[in-house]
Amino acid sequence: MIDELSNHRGRLLLILLLLGALFGLLVWYGTQPSYQPELNDYPDEDQVAPNPDAYVGQLVTLEGEVTATDPVVLEVDHPEAPTVTILNANAALETTDDPLEPGDELTAFGTLEETDTLDADRTITREPWEAYYMYVISFIGGIFALGHFVRHWRFDRMQLAFVPREQPLSLPDRTHTQQTPDSTRGDD
Repeated sequence: MIDELSNHRGRLLLILLLLGALFGLLVWYGTQPSYQPELNDYPDEDQVAPNPDAYVGQLVTLEGEVTATDPVVLEVDHPEAPTVTILNANAALETTDDPLEPGDELTAFGTLEETDTLDADRTITREPWEAYYMYVISFIGGIFALGHFVRHWRFDRMQLAFVPREQPLSLPDRTHTQQTPDSTRGDD
């Protein structure tokens, strides 16, 4: 009995320590600078649009819709952002060999030469349905993973742990006909 109690206290202490470490890491991450070039994390339209002068000469990533193709003009996805001319957009295009067309969704990475000009090192197009597809497939995969977990594991309150089930849960068998009150009565 004493061993079980100390085992529970040890697990509870470990859980509290891990939650404390998680909280500390979240606070630490929040204090980091907004972009870190060594992690390929460059300023995007949310940082650049309010004050583009501060980012001239720096590497940035901008997303938006192509509105013109000669030269390529990008309408940036930010209310304060002006349109941006993308230099070398077709030459730096990585996802297709077809030239850009108005209406294409474009992500451009490169050096901001002026407040409204980006010299692209890499450009990527994406069809609008691709994001929805990604979310739907991820949701379906998550449902399958959750179903598998619930079917094969259970929470044991005595151990304060998830333990394997002896028999996996199964769906109820609905092949049996349900008996009505009249069918259970004998003949009178």
